[in-house]
Amino acid sequence: MTDSEGPGGHAFSIAELRIGVATCATQIKGGRRATNWAALPGRHDDWLGINYHSRTAVSGLDDGTFPNSPVNDLGWEVHPQGLVDVARWLHDRYPGPIWITENGTADNSDSFRSRYLYDHLRAIAGSGLPIERYYHWCFVDNWEWAEGEVPRFGIVRLDHATQERTVKESGHFLAAVIADRGVAEASYAAHVASQRYRIESEPSPRG
Repeated sequence: MTDSEGPGGHAFSIAELRIGVATCATQIKGGRRATNWAALPGRHDDWLGINYHSRTAVSGLDDGTFPNSPVNDLGWEVHPQGLVDVARWLHDRYPGPIWITENGTADNSDSFRSRYLYDHLRAIAGSGLPIERYYHWCFVDNWEWAEGEVPRFGIVRLDHATQERTVKESGHFLAAVIADRGVAEASYAAHVASQRYRIESEPSPRG
């Protein structure tokens, strides 16, 4: 992966990154073991999976956002560099291939999701880490735990009443990224350039 800018300064290549869209969470069940794997020689994994959506600011038992931070519809901070920071911290301790198994944001109007995708993929491209796969969360608007059907994470809009699916602009952008094996200037101009995050001017608790 390379972060070599084109004439307009926004293009980059991710030719070696395999991109997919997550459709459901997978839980691996197993019993607890007392074995200290870190103390044993050799590797005990095929790849390191990371789910990353946001960063949180912690104060005592409360968590929230830093002031003047971009946030999504749930008030979660948008912080692409955090994905790289987490991946690097883990890779330093457990070297090997990295898969981003979830990364996405709540954006009901689909007004900044393409920028969110762009910013996180660009951070990956410039990281120098062995990130092999990236799975966007998620394909179709999902049931988001306690928030239910209200927040929309999908690149395909779901009409909850009729079950009709409609590809969002962010879906067309991700399709272009996959086809181009990176972000082309034309794709950036069409899908990303006009998008802006909402800024949280004061620290706020995270729901």
